Amino acid sequence: MPSRRLQTLCALIFLLCLWLTDKQEESSLWVLLPAGALVVASFILGDLVNAWWFKRHPPELSSYEKAWLDRFAPYVARLDPDARKRAEAGLARDLIEKEFIHMGEQDIPGEWKLMALAPAAYLSVGFDNPKARRYSRIVFYNHPFPSPNQDYLHISETEHDDGVIILAIPQLEAAHHQASAHFNIALYQWGEVFTQIYPPPADWSQQDSDLVARCCETLGTTEPALCKYLGQPALLPGALAVYCAVLHPGVLKFADHYVAQYKKNDR
Repeated sequence: MPSRRLQTLCALIFLLCLWLTDKQEESSLWVLLPAGALVVASFILGDLVNAWWFKRHPPELSSYEKAWLDRFAPYVARLDPDARKRAEAGLARDLIEKEFIHMGEQDIPGEWKLMALAPAAYLSVGFDNPKARRYSRIVFYNHPFPSPNQDYLHISETEHDDGVIILAIPQLEAAHHQASAHFNIALYQWGEVFTQIYPPPADWSQQDSDLVARCCETLGTTEPALCKYLGQPALLPGALAVYCAVLHPGVLKFADHYVAQYKKNDR
């Protein structure tokens, strides 16, 4: 990150000044105070530094990452060239900006990051979207987990107050290695984020009185079965509708229109 490099450089300058100056001399303050102010400024202006740098040096996906999208994120591959370019640029930025945490304290493979962030890039709810920027941390578990907000075992969750998305790795990987047989928990959680940022129209319930059942039918499952798989007592209708609009376009016309209306983007 450019801001971290700048912060490190400023801290080194301050430490060098601290080492070289005679702290007994009052004149040393004329060196130490500006150096200290420089360190503070580098942290305060960190976001501006990053924005300036990435505007002039936009990150790009590697050829491997682009090929990964073609194979494991077909919804991205279906985009027109301009939209695909925007999605790739957003994903490249997110891979740098987001914080990734593994609760098992092991290294995080690049594929996990792509699995977690590809839906955000498609929906334009990544770091480049000011309304979505606070969703900055992705947490991985090796198994179903409880949390302070949901004290039962489940496999995915979004903590909106803290801007954290939590995913269980086995189910996340299964959704990409056997996409037709497994539910994509990353897309579901980013669908929830999408509906939080852009509340669905109030008349959705009038357009389809049983939205959850219709979505489950589209996905080839039932509401009880999907609830059991997710470890949740209930499903999120809006997130499910976004899910279907992304992976099964044309089934829920109003959901297709809703997603298309906002994902063009707010960058």
